[in-house]
Amino acid sequence: MRASKSAVRKPRPRRPLGLALLVVAVALAAAAILSACGGSSSAGGETTAGATGNLHNCKALRLYTWEGQAPAGLLEPFEKKYGVPVKVSYMTSAAEALAKLAAGGTQQIDIVSNEASVLKPSVEAGVIKPIDVSKIHEFAKLFPFDAEPFEDKGQYYGVPSLWGVNKLLYSTEVLKTAPTSWKELWSPKLKGQVGLWEDVSMLYIGAAVLGYDKNPEQLWNLSQEQLNNIRDKMLELKGNVRAVWNSGGDLIQLMANNEVAASPDWGGYQYPELKKQGVPVAEAVPSDIGAQAWAEAMQLSSAISPDCEAAAYAFLNEMVSPRGQAALVEATGYSPANPGAAKYLKKETIQAVGLNNVNAFRGNAIIKQAPTNPEAYDQTLQEIISGLG
Repeated sequence: MRASKSAVRKPRPRRPLGLALLVVAVALAAAAILSACGGSSSAGGETTAGATGNLHNCKALRLYTWEGQAPAGLLEPFEKKYGVPVKVSYMTSAAEALAKLAAGGTQQIDIVSNEASVLKPSVEAGVIKPIDVSKIHEFAKLFPFDAEPFEDKGQYYGVPSLWGVNKLLYSTEVLKTAPTSWKELWSPKLKGQVGLWEDVSMLYIGAAVLGYDKNPEQLWNLSQEQLNNIRDKMLELKGNVRAVWNSGGDLIQLMANNEVAASPDWGGYQYPELKKQGVPVAEAVPSDIGAQAWAEAMQLSSAISPDCEAAAYAFLNEMVSPRGQAALVEATGYSPANPGAAKYLKKETIQAVGLNNVNAFRGNAIIKQAPTNPEAYDQTLQEIISGLG
């Protein structure tokens, strides 16, 4: 989902978490922990938070982020103000970023923009270090729900940057009233017209319908019996599912061609594109939306040098400022961590990212975290996809 010239630019695709890759990342993380035993000071939990170096001695700040999330409107003011260039490289999934860091990437990366879905394994691997939030001037003004997923054992391991919700996108010609529950996907009126995203989020739809999200922490610790029940529930959709899609463009084409009338979306991407094409669609936030929200934060590599750590804190303050947040919103179409960004955004953009009514935009969506048994989740996901085919 990436750059266009509309008021809310086309954001980059939110790749599937990649549970199989997360398994590899967790294995690498375990190896990193073992290799660190016996005196390494690079483990995140053992490193003192805060910057002690001279930022002007940092030759370049190395940022690892999603494509499109390093706009000139964010980088140029920082580089001009501090004289420190920012070198950017791009990731394609949260799990990939963790795997790269765990395999030695902390030596080549200073700041990584990653999701709450991989926070715990990142902390356990020692690839990121705590943030001294007293040095982040706007931290107290950030949305608490966006900051809390990056807290672990009393320390923050990231400065929130963006967040969003995967909503229920539907045809207003097929569904005359807004769906209030994911259960609508099982309705006979949607026979052969349902789309599903090929992502772990599919499991969380089944979990919500079965009531497993009443305790959010249970979602990351589903038993095999619960996973089997989710699989069986999702397979009941076989007659309704038209397609399991992977890219945002796939869903746009399916809905534009009237092949799919209801599907979870990425939020902030497919809906405005379809409206632009004149397709009669709307988004709903089901009351049982469950684990369909995501959050990102800028995190410090555990091997960052003192000088570049000082530069990193300056960059984090630019990023989380209202102007920096507005630049990120305009480049991505996603929602900012700092509501103060609204003063620099157009009215239509404010509405598009939910700043006019955050509670309605977000609903009671739960921000995704890493499952404790990614192998079992991945196996269940593959069984569903195979069964629906």
